[in-house]
Amino acid sequence: MTIRFIFALFSFWIVGGCSNMPIHSQSETDAAPHVSPEGLENLPDPKVTVEPLSTLGNHSPYTVNGKTYQVMSRPAAYRREGKASWYGTKFHDRLTSNGEKYDMFKLTAAHKHLPLPSYVEVINLDNLKRTIVRVNDRGPFHDDRLIDVSYAAAVKLGFANEGIARVLIELKKASGPEVNELLPLVRIEKRFFLQLVGFENLKEADAIASRLESIEQIVYTPVILTRGNLDGYQVRVGPYKTRKETERLHALAVMYDISPLTIIEE
Repeated sequence: MTIRFIFALFSFWIVGGCSNMPIHSQSETDAAPHVSPEGLENLPDPKVTVEPLSTLGNHSPYTVNGKTYQVMSRPAAYRREGKASWYGTKFHDRLTSNGEKYDMFKLTAAHKHLPLPSYVEVINLDNLKRTIVRVNDRGPFHDDRLIDVSYAAAVKLGFANEGIARVLIELKKASGPEVNELLPLVRIEKRFFLQLVGFENLKEADAIASRLESIEQIVYTPVILTRGNLDGYQVRVGPYKTRKETERLHALAVMYDISPLTIIEE
C-alpha cells in the first residue's frame, strides 16, 4: 500500500467521520443478525446526559455524494416527523461517525444534522412504541429518510421486520449545565444567516422551522436557538457564503409568507 493511498484513506475518514459515511442505510448486504440476544424489545432507555461534542463527525458543513449538509450547533429544540430505517450486520463493529464502534444491539442512531452525541426520543406512529436513542453516527443519506436507528431500536420500536416506519423524533436535553462548545466549521471568509427572532413559544418557533425546512432551495436545516439571557427562541438558517445568495433565499421565504427575516453576517 503506497503512502499516497494511505493518506487518501485517512483524509476520507476524517472528512466523512467514519468508514461507512457515504451510504448508511439498509442494502442487499445488510441484514438482521442470525441470533439476537433476548429481551431487545425491553431494553432500558439510555440515560440522557450532558456530553462534550465528539472530536469526529461534527465538522460542518460536510458533503456526501455531492450533497452538502449542515450540523446543528447545540439546538435548543428539535422535533420532526418522517421515515425511519434501521441498519444491522453490515455495519456491526464498524466505526461510527464519531469514532465509536457501532453495536447493533444497543439503542443508537444516525442523523444527518444533530450534533454528536445527542439523544432523541423516537415514537413509531403506527404502533406508538417508543424509545430513546443516542445519536452517534451520520446518515441516512436518502432524501426520504429522517433517521437510521440500530437493529435493537428497530426491534424495540416494532418495525425490524418491515424495515421502514413512520416516526416522530424529539431532541431530549439533560438537566444540568451545558458544555460550552462550538462545532468545528469549515473556514470561509464570511458567513451569512437568515434569522427570525422573538418567539416566546417553542411550539411556534418549531412550526416556523418546519416551514423553512419544507422549502427545497433553503438546503440547510433550520436551528432553534435560545436568545441568550432573554426569554424566548430564535430560528436561524445557514451559513451561506454570499450575501447575494442569502438575499435570494430571503426573498423566497417572503414569498412563502415567512417573515420578518433578517440577514446576519458573521
